[in-house]
Amino acid sequence: YSTRCDLITPMKATAGRFEITTTHIYFWEIMELRSSEDIYRAPKDRKWKLDQIREIHTRRYLLKPSALEFFLTNQTTAFFNFHTKERS
Repeated sequence: YSTRCDLITPMKATAGRFEITTTHIYFWEIMELRSSEDIYRAPKDRKWKLDQIREIHTRRYLLKPSALEFFLTNQTTAFFNFHTKERS
């Protein structure tokens, strides 16, 4: 599964692509926006193994029910904001 989303951190919201495979979750940051296609890059620290996910919670972002928060076994979290229909 692959869709556009924002990775939310305390200092900024980073636009990119969220992808789930059979073994990992990836987030590719958008480097350049174009009207026809986007150019993505894969930072080293934007990959999580599925077996590291402890819990997933639905969240609100900017007062809209459009986000998911992933809690990982190493005591970190990842917060993604989707379009409302895509989160479901």
